Amino acid sequence: MKRVALIGLGTISKFYEKGLKNSSPLKLVATVDLSKDATAREAFSKYPFYTEYQKAYEAQKFDYALIATPPHTHFEIAKYFLEKGVSVIVEKPAVLNLQEYDFLASLAKEKGAYFTVMFHWQYANELEGYLSLFQNEPIEEIKIKICDNYGVGGIIRDEKRGLNGAWLDSGVNALSVLAKLLPFVDVQILSAESQVCKESGLPLYCDVRLKMDGIPVEIVVDWREDTDQKDSWLKVEGKTVWVNHTQERVLFDGKTYDFAEMQRLESHYYNYFTRFKEGETQKGRRIHEVLFAVNERLR
Repeated sequence: MKRVALIGLGTISKFYEKGLKNSSPLKLVATVDLSKDATAREAFSKYPFYTEYQKAYEAQKFDYALIATPPHTHFEIAKYFLEKGVSVIVEKPAVLNLQEYDFLASLAKEKGAYFTVMFHWQYANELEGYLSLFQNEPIEEIKIKICDNYGVGGIIRDEKRGLNGAWLDSGVNALSVLAKLLPFVDVQILSAESQVCKESGLPLYCDVRLKMDGIPVEIVVDWREDTDQKDSWLKVEGKTVWVNHTQERVLFDGKTYDFAEMQRLESHYYNYFTRFKEGETQKGRRIHEVLFAVNERLR
């Protein structure tokens, strides 16, 4: 069992609690956040708490740093731990450019540690449900639409601007799903259009068209209004399969298959932490390579 420190107690990390509590490969031993009033601190109140990750490591000497801080902080924190030979699990996106990704991956190899990105959508019950139903059926077309309630009236909410916009935060989820459904080898960017926040200049709506392994793919990310809904539509043998990520359901041919077991995000992380395999990469570099290439087209 590997000893783990959770770095960052913001909104997302509160969904880690059940998964970490039930994980056999991982044992949480400490938490870290700059703020003593961090959003998820209460969920982890029984664990030692630190406001500096350096002091947490000095005291606990853990094996893994689980990084759930804002994306622009990931590189420096991951670099600190990897230099000490401590393995890293980091929330998506891992970093904000491919050069940083390659540096950290190389550093991990040099130090005999692991650098792993947590693509939580790859562990969604409804996605695994789809694969159980249609794993051997060739996909002819895919559309993914992600609506997050991170903006209103053409403005990204202040507290969400640290996520670096709709594409880098939500588009990466769509790409991780595609990486689980397809070989994810031959990727062509056909078009990439966006609308930007009037104040921050960050993308709050994106429409990206790809050809992936010969299959037409459309990804729409919409942060413009106060809506929280995630869906995928896959054409299989000329028929449409609707994967409703929000309700964790698959709908096909007039039938509904319900795969909900717990709150959606909680189930993602429960599956991830309880099935954790050391060194698993899940096509991490390739996902980031496409993520950043599209982001350049959106600018």
